[in-house]
Amino acid sequence: MKPTGTGGGNVEAIYPLSPMQQGLLFQTLYSETWEYFQQVSYTLRGNLNPEALKRAWERVVERHPVLRTLFVWERRDKPLQVVRRRVTLLWVTFDWRGMPADEQQESLDAFLSADRDLGFDLSKAPLMRMALMRLSDDSYQFTWSYHHILMDGWSGTAVRNEVFAYYNAYRQGQEAEIPQPRPYRDYIAWLQQQDLVAAEAFWRDLLKGFDTPTPVKLSEAPPAPGQSRKDYDQWGTQLPPEATAAMQSFVRRHRLTSNTLMKGMWALLLSRYSGARDVVFGSVVSGRHVELEGVESMVGVFINTLPVRARVEPDAPLLPWLRQMQAQQVATSQFEYTPLAEIRGWSGVARSQPLFDSILVFQNFPHEVAGQGSAQPQDLEVSEPRVVVRNNYPFTLRSGPDPGVLNALYDCRRYDAASVARVMRHVETLLGNMVRRPEARLGDLLAELEEADRRHHLAREREFKETTSQKLRGLRRRSVSA
Repeated sequence: MKPTGTGGGNVEAIYPLSPMQQGLLFQTLYSETWEYFQQVSYTLRGNLNPEALKRAWERVVERHPVLRTLFVWERRDKPLQVVRRRVTLLWVTFDWRGMPADEQQESLDAFLSADRDLGFDLSKAPLMRMALMRLSDDSYQFTWSYHHILMDGWSGTAVRNEVFAYYNAYRQGQEAEIPQPRPYRDYIAWLQQQDLVAAEAFWRDLLKGFDTPTPVKLSEAPPAPGQSRKDYDQWGTQLPPEATAAMQSFVRRHRLTSNTLMKGMWALLLSRYSGARDVVFGSVVSGRHVELEGVESMVGVFINTLPVRARVEPDAPLLPWLRQMQAQQVATSQFEYTPLAEIRGWSGVARSQPLFDSILVFQNFPHEVAGQGSAQPQDLEVSEPRVVVRNNYPFTLRSGPDPGVLNALYDCRRYDAASVARVMRHVETLLGNMVRRPEARLGDLLAELEEADRRHHLAREREFKETTSQKLRGLRRRSVSA
């Protein structure tokens, strides 16, 4: 018997949600904003064949059941995902060649905003759409929007690469030969076989004695109501190439991972901001377990958000402390399939509170996935994507996959842009000090950060005084000449 409302004649499969999907569904249904909406926008320059591009997208949607999936949840104990056999690609085109460049930009900004506001109805497939705007004879803007409940960043890269591979083939009147990946339902079946009893014992032990979420205190008072017209905003920075090279050399030399270095840095900053020596934050894991054959080419949501616990003792030496964090990361990997809702219930934190206020996203998924390499469209230059994401955590720090690229996603109702800019300056300074002084103790690194902050404020004060003095001298000269 088919669940009601699924349209049995056009149903390919029905199966449960992954724990991450369940969380995304819950957050989407009970939020008034566009949480977990993903919007990627590229500029394409060159000899584009729009028909081949659309056909390539249609072919990729045919290949991956998760891209033809909707969700049902009303009047049932547990939600289900339903795969349609066929869906109509949501594709719109615009021709803006007659517009001046400033009007094109205004139209693009308005479209992107309206597209985000439109969101998605999770009970209807497909849960993604595309728009192609022609800006000139050889320039286009392409926008791809989808709900995060369909796929993670690794999968998004795989989908994009497949689209470009099929596009290149269709332009030449050929068919790309790409192996068919395993369907997402195989991952769901694997999840249902995992041992939650052993996982419960592990997470209870890891979180024993922790009962208060670690706050991210960035300023004395939150922004005033109405100060920002946005609920969430982003702040990005690019570390200097020499800083990135030094970090990569540091982790290789000491047999650490870049992820461990980032976790250690964020644990230290959280301790500084919260005043706590025992801190917990979230970390996003890929969830692609090697024991599941073919998992690297599957498309869907595999990631999970899990707690990281760190005790920041001032006298602790940096390198042994980082190695302890890496050991925790290895141990956690055995149980990273555990639903976060279950972990929170096994902790001492009250059910009415989140387990953590901040998460670290270290994106280490490869650009070359799905067996066809990092495909690029022929005769086209593709710009770096303009990406808009949104989640329900007050503060998210994202790193990678490009070395040295860091982004902060933050709740404007709790933090202002100046405070976030200071955080990103602290991130860069602390990473540099950790790499430069591997023998340092944790307390010394935090003291160095305080001193760097003091020097920064003094430099800003001198700059302000000098600028003010120059303006006053200019006013006096004009007054005398008058």
